[in-house]
Order: sequence, then structure tokens, then C-alpha cells
Amino acid sequence: MADLVERPEARKRAREGRWFESSHPDRFPPLYFMYILQSRTTGRFYVGHCGEDLIERFRRHQFGQNLATKNRGPWWMPYYEIFHSRAEAMQRERAVKAKKSAASIRRMIKRYEDDLHTEDHPSYADE
Repeated sequence: MADLVERPEARKRAREGRWFESSHPDRFPPLYFMYILQSRTTGRFYVGHCGEDLIERFRRHQFGQNLATKNRGPWWMPYYEIFHSRAEAMQRERAVKAKKSAASIRRMIKRYEDDLHTEDHPSYADE
């Protein structure tokens, strides 16, 4: 029973909160993304991929830190996909770019939006 005694420092740490650090980081593999941006001014699309920090990558596009999207924004991100390897994300990016069609990108985005607005989607379950 001595193992169940609560230490005061553990209680203090619990109140303050702390970041979770896994003792097995290899069990949480990194994520990679294929994403589509659309310019709010021109309507043109940009297709790219990145590792782990999609939000930071989007921020760099917004602030003109990417040569391909500089001076063409502001941007919004209507679509992204998640992958478990960089190779998969790059392969998907190449497949989308190979179509060379804004119409096919619009169809992808529309299908995604339609899926979000179905009755089976959790955000609509309470309405």
C-alpha cells in the first residue's frame, strides 16, 4: 500500500499542468500533409506538401516567405490530406499537379465540403 501514497510535489505539478512527453516517441510517427491553397484575390490554386507543422507552413505562405506564392495572396486552405510518410505526401502532390486542372481541384474541394455537411458528420448530430 505504500506505493499508493501521494507525494505533495506530484499534487502541485498536477495543479500547475505540464506538457505531455511520451516515453515512446517512436509510437507516434510524424505526419505529413498534401495541401491545397487558393488565392483570395485571383482564385488560383497552389498545391504543396510539408512535414509535421502544417500551420507554420501556411503562415509562411501568407507572409510571402515562399517564392511560388509570394505576392499572390492572401491565401486560404480549403483542402488537405494527412499521410504517414513524406513519400506518400509527395506522390499525392504530384498526382494532383499532374491533372493540371483547376476543375479537378474544385471537385476535390466540393466532395470534401459535401462530406462535412452530411447528417452523419458529428458536428451536425446535435442539431
